[in-house]
Amino acid sequence: MKAIKSAEDIRSANESLSPKAKATFQLIVDTAHESFSKHGYELTSIKSIADDAGISVGLIYKYFSNKEELYRYIVLHEQKAIKAFVRQGMTPGMSRLEKEKLGLRNWLHYVLENKDVYKLIWESLFFDKASFDEYYRNFALSYRQGLGMDEDQLSENDVKNLAWIMIGINTFLGLRVNIARHQITEEEIDEMVETVSHVLQHGWLK
Repeated sequence: MKAIKSAEDIRSANESLSPKAKATFQLIVDTAHESFSKHGYELTSIKSIADDAGISVGLIYKYFSNKEELYRYIVLHEQKAIKAFVRQGMTPGMSRLEKEKLGLRNWLHYVLENKDVYKLIWESLFFDKASFDEYYRNFALSYRQGLGMDEDQLSENDVKNLAWIMIGINTFLGLRVNIARHQITEEEIDEMVETVSHVLQHGWLK
């Protein structure tokens, strides 16, 4: 059995592809992302992805060893997309509180625009727990590094646990938005952001 390459190894290997090959790779990734998000891991196959993309099964195997490897790449790809979206509008001069408020607001809008994001990520807990664990460990490390850069603004210096606490707050407020997506208004998003802001200002943020 072929060893499964890491998502980073796949990304690095494909940086040297020709423009045509890169376009094919992106087509596979985009089609697989849509299929995994819509149908789930179990009901998605390499053949169904190939059929939806209008390419041969063999062409997919030129880039990915199997469905699991492709799925792991999609999960990492989703994480990078989320991070980029959440950081929109952030500037070096912002306070930690301003970053937290903007990051939460951006995340809640991301959930509204991507209704299957929880399905895609959380399903990995059952079919590829290593990807699930890596996904949240990576987020926690990134969050921890961000908090460390603003440590002078924190009244609590346990940034390791603070990172997981903030991920929990953001994750479950996002879940609330996802569950009630057709009823959630911009005013309710404002309320959520301001409530978290209030908690932070009267808790571990100075």
